[in-house]
Amino acid sequence: MDLQQPHLQARLNRLRLADGTARIELQLDAQGWQATVDAKALQLQQLTKLTAAAGIPVNLAEWSLQSQIDAQLELTGSQQKLTQISGSIGLRETSFSDADGTYLAEGLQGSIAGQIGAVAAGWQGSLALQLDGGEALTPFLYANLADHPLHLSGDFRLDEAGDQLELISLHHRQGQLIDLSLDGRFSLGEHAKVEQLALQLEPVALGDLHRELLQPVLLGTPWERLTLQGSLSGSLQLHPGHSRLDAILEGGQWDDQADGINQRRLGLQGVDGHLHWSQGGPAVASWLRWQGGHLLERIPIGPGRLDFTLTGQRFQLEQPSQIPVLDGALQLEQLILQVDGDEPQLQFDGFLTPISMASLSQALEWPPLSGKLSGMIPGMNYANGSLSIDGTLLAKVFDGDILIRDLQLQDLLGVYPRLQADIEMQGLDLETLTRTFSFGRITGRLDGYMRELQMEAWRPVSFDAFFHTPEDDDSRRRISQQAVDNISNLGGSGISGSLARSFLRFFEEFGYSRLGIGCRLQAGVCQMSGVGETDRGYYLVEGGGIPRIDVIGYNRTANWDSLLEQLKGITQSGGAAPVIQ
Repeated sequence: MDLQQPHLQARLNRLRLADGTARIELQLDAQGWQATVDAKALQLQQLTKLTAAAGIPVNLAEWSLQSQIDAQLELTGSQQKLTQISGSIGLRETSFSDADGTYLAEGLQGSIAGQIGAVAAGWQGSLALQLDGGEALTPFLYANLADHPLHLSGDFRLDEAGDQLELISLHHRQGQLIDLSLDGRFSLGEHAKVEQLALQLEPVALGDLHRELLQPVLLGTPWERLTLQGSLSGSLQLHPGHSRLDAILEGGQWDDQADGINQRRLGLQGVDGHLHWSQGGPAVASWLRWQGGHLLERIPIGPGRLDFTLTGQRFQLEQPSQIPVLDGALQLEQLILQVDGDEPQLQFDGFLTPISMASLSQALEWPPLSGKLSGMIPGMNYANGSLSIDGTLLAKVFDGDILIRDLQLQDLLGVYPRLQADIEMQGLDLETLTRTFSFGRITGRLDGYMRELQMEAWRPVSFDAFFHTPEDDDSRRRISQQAVDNISNLGGSGISGSLARSFLRFFEEFGYSRLGIGCRLQAGVCQMSGVGETDRGYYLVEGGGIPRIDVIGYNRTANWDSLLEQLKGITQSGGAAPVIQ
């Protein structure tokens, strides 16, 4: 100590601190003081205990936290006031986890360097963080920091009360995956919020980003087999009373696959777009186009484009759009989506231009169908994963009409979609229908219904169905021997008529007055019925003319899966069946 010019120097070597060691040097003079700290192998858990004992509590009761710290710090002050801190901190074998393991890290290593100094209005400084080892997992992303080191650097200001934080030219880079810069102002404390933000994202490869950061956290979810490709860049501006997001997507690809029946749910290739979202300001036109894609497993989607605006929580199609589907198209006339809280509201008007039922049945791996599918799609509503249509869908197939009412779809793009509807059939041409299914020639018309249809994963689980000859059918009604054979071979059926059975083989077709079959499906079993009752069964075909032939069903119940296999066998074999002798 110099008595004429007060000056004090002190040094503490090999000080035991937080299970590590530290060397502390202190210099004090009339202008102020300066302290230098060189610490090795400090244990973070022990360090938090020391800060709590010093009256600086750190609440980590719900966290498991371990880290070994090396620190080189220089502190400067004037009298009892700290005016500047600078230095670096090294992190080794850092791990943490919250109580339920939602946020966790293992083996982190890296460094923090920077400085902070007192200014007239508070504090300002700079910070540089580097993490180049270990792994981290959150509900939103996974990071292998050895493969993709994280670098974060920038300047900041903090007001004297610690209520306002300003970030200046903050730069975040993680290997080749993410490169973004940020400026912002934030309110801290009990009512923390973003006051102002400007973020710029440089072009990133979505395939690498998805594979390295997103895919690990999607395991065990319906999106675990999602693949992404393309380049994405953008910017975000948040200001009081006005916010805006701009994004550019180039060469995008989305392929959503799932285990189970729907191996592929939705895919788009060659996606480009300019997306502009605003709140509190004028709407800016956005667009998205694609070269092709698929819906479910085998339904192709052709090239298309959407022109729309995004304002607040509202999506609005700005002009009609046509989306090619198979050999037809879905015409979008109006599409508005408003998301308010947990209850999104959807307004949709459009129509389906004719789609060949042959191509649709092939895509869905159904028995081959003929005719066209088209219709209006009014009153569509979507909420909480459920899609419903208030109006009536009209399908024109087999020279007749199929009307679908009260259609509801739940979990449409999920792994276990569910459907319910009421279906009515009017005036289907039986000759076209039976030719399509190679069932054997039948002429005449067919009406029917399928009420309270319930499907799960696109498989029927319950319905009440009945198909029959219309009462006002005045067309010529004939049935071939092949069709008679196939109807009788569906199970438990027999044939009776005015001629002996052995003579029936000499006739290729017969007249009939009416035909029909009913099935009430429940728990995998069909309760069977026909167009009329007999002493021991029910009529499947009621004869008319000479020779008269009746086909009678005797079984009142049938296993649904077995019935489907029989129908499938008939249609795939071209309707071949034993000849009646």
